[in-house]
Amino acid sequence: MSKKTDSDPVLRMIAVFKLIKAMLFFCAGIGLLHLFHKDVEQRVQHILNHLHVDPENRYAKELLDQVGKWTNTNLKLAGLSAISFFYAGLFGIEGTGLYLRKRWAEWMVVIITGSLLPLEIYEIIHRVTALKIAVTVINLLILGYLIVVIRRKEIK
Repeated sequence: MSKKTDSDPVLRMIAVFKLIKAMLFFCAGIGLLHLFHKDVEQRVQHILNHLHVDPENRYAKELLDQVGKWTNTNLKLAGLSAISFFYAGLFGIEGTGLYLRKRWAEWMVVIITGSLLPLEIYEIIHRVTALKIAVTVINLLILGYLIVVIRRKEIK
């Protein structure tokens, strides 16, 4: 590896971004496990009461109505939790590998990010949100940058 590649600040930023995503997915998995076998509606009501949210607030009512549907979906919560932990592990491996400047990590990020782009695009088409667009744009930038880095290394 060249000196420039060893101290590539963009690769370090991508690594940190991946590690932050890993932590977020891990926390989401823990949170979903915490809701497992609990009355989700009752827990959310308790949180709203603790935050002094007006129980007649239309947003609070809508939130309670939606989470009330989760009460009997423990299987879904377990599945979502498992998926969250899977992605936490995946992003953790990617981020750690990139931070340690491992070539396999660059390829791993390119392959996995590239393979998930169709799903991200489908999600945007299904329901457009600024967050979904932002994440997709960031992933496209990461993908493009890593392809350039890999191609440069192959040319040398």
